[in-house]
Amino acid sequence: MQPASNSASPNSLLPTKPLSSNQLSIDTPLKRPLRTGPLLKSLGRGQVTPTQEPRVSRSRSLVVLSRKPAFGIGTFILSALLLILAPAAMAAEPGALLTPLPDQPDAPAFELVGPDERVYRLADFKGQPLIVNFWATWCPPCRAEMPSMQRAWEQIEAEGIGMIAINVGEDVETVQAFLEQVPVSFPLPLDTDSKVTQRWPMRGLPTTFVVAPDGRLVYKATGEREWDDPALLEQVRALKVE
Repeated sequence: MQPASNSASPNSLLPTKPLSSNQLSIDTPLKRPLRTGPLLKSLGRGQVTPTQEPRVSRSRSLVVLSRKPAFGIGTFILSALLLILAPAAMAAEPGALLTPLPDQPDAPAFELVGPDERVYRLADFKGQPLIVNFWATWCPPCRAEMPSMQRAWEQIEAEGIGMIAINVGEDVETVQAFLEQVPVSFPLPLDTDSKVTQRWPMRGLPTTFVVAPDGRLVYKATGEREWDDPALLEQVRALKVE
């Protein structure tokens, strides 16, 4: 499939009827339609609703999140636009590494429940490097990078490096349906109201951060990556405290 034309208007990216599950899939269609959570509810005209998903291609794209005062200052809602970034910034190409964060702010705390009903806290990972991914099931580049994240997790789990993928704005049934198609074994806690996502410095999905053992944000990846790339994993391993 060819990337969307630069001449397309914003409204042309929106379907006029609900998309079928195979339009949301990267490799295989879901067994049942995905449902969205509170993040997508009660949006105005021209914005994404639970039955009106953005039509996206398999090109390297970032689904943009915007801050608008729809439910109070700073509340996240999804923009109806897709920001199509340059391949060098978005492509999951070998050698696409992590971007250092010069100011290295403290990672915002979180306490979220996963589909397994376990509670996951940032504080639980103190003293070890931690990969924190933000994603959603309807986001094609998010779905595309999940297998490489699983392959990376199988390498680093025994090395004292954490990995967690925070789902943005969806419910437990939606994530469980996704896991039936793309099984992964690292934690997938749910930020159903997007309050955690609001506090992290990001503008779209997928976005991934690497947290140092002392709790600072040291690396960021905007868009899809090949997470089992040896050079990328070496950046994370170098943060380990001997």
